[in-house]
Amino acid sequence: MNLSIHFRNGTVKTLTRRLEEAYRWGNARLVRRITALLDLAQNIPVVTIAQRLCISETTVYRWLSAFLLNGYASLVYRTSP
Repeated sequence: MNLSIHFRNGTVKTLTRRLEEAYRWGNARLVRRITALLDLAQNIPVVTIAQRLCISETTVYRWLSAFLLNGYASLVYRTSP
């Protein structure tokens, strides 16, 4: 399935800033998630993103769905009690 998503420039800038923060914090999970979203915005195929990040294609679709439904709140991981 071919997927094409376009984010506004402001969204790309915010995601890029959050990616830089995730690198600074050493948050590998968040780095992968934001990288996947930015790659989707560059029309990189889901299968390529999944292979590059060592995740499933389903995970890429889930991350995109979460971002579309919940915005930046989807980029926050909750810690387990």
